[in-house]
Formats: sequence, structure tokens, C-alpha cells
Amino acid sequence: MSNARVPNSFAGALRRRFSGAGAALATTDGRWALVSTSLTALVAGALAWMAVGMMPV
Repeated sequence: MSNARVPNSFAGALRRRFSGAGAALATTDGRWALVSTSLTALVAGALAWMAVGMMPV
């Protein structure tokens, strides 16, 4: 089965999605958005972890 010939397949959709993400990450704004989102998620995760540690058992 060749994924290049079946545009409606899951592999074809995944390939289109990754190429769109690659195009977005090729720009400075796209890379900054990725870094900013990652740091925000990291801080939110750290705060959630600390909050769970403060809960009584």
C-alpha cells in the first residue's frame, strides 16, 4: 500500500499535518510560539505538581 497515492488515508492526512507544522516552525514566529507554549506548560505543570504535594492525604 503506497501512502503517496491515497490522499484520504490516515498516513496522508498525517503527512499533510506534519508538513504544515514544519512550515510553521520554519518561521521565527512559529519557533517562538513553540518555545513560549512549552515554557507555559512547564510552569503550569510545576505549579500543579506543587499543589498536589500540598493536598492532605
